[in-house]
Amino acid sequence: WRTPTKAELQELIAYCDWVWDAKQYGYTVSRNGKSIFLPAGGTVVGKEIMGEATNGMYASAELITDDPNYPSDLSFFNRGWTEGQPVARPPRQYGRSVRPVCTRQ
Repeated sequence: WRTPTKAELQELIAYCDWVWDAKQYGYTVSRNGKSIFLPAGGTVVGKEIMGEATNGMYASAELITDDPNYPSDLSFFNRGWTEGQPVARPPRQYGRSVRPVCTRQ
């Protein structure tokens, strides 16, 4: 298991269908009859969780190339998603969710 790359997160945006689940607070992301669920877990700042149930922020294994203080991540809100830099552009020390991927052997 490993943290996904930026390209793998971009694949979710480019090739998958996203459906918001208002009861579970997150997106069901599907393609070819398979799906994953990405909960809107918010982000952790210090000891506070911000945006829980309305947005999610998922880490990639890469940093933004022009500023290594910020990770490349996948951010979404209950009304859509943004790739790369979220509106607030939180730095690396802010807590993000991780949806690991398995490398097939």
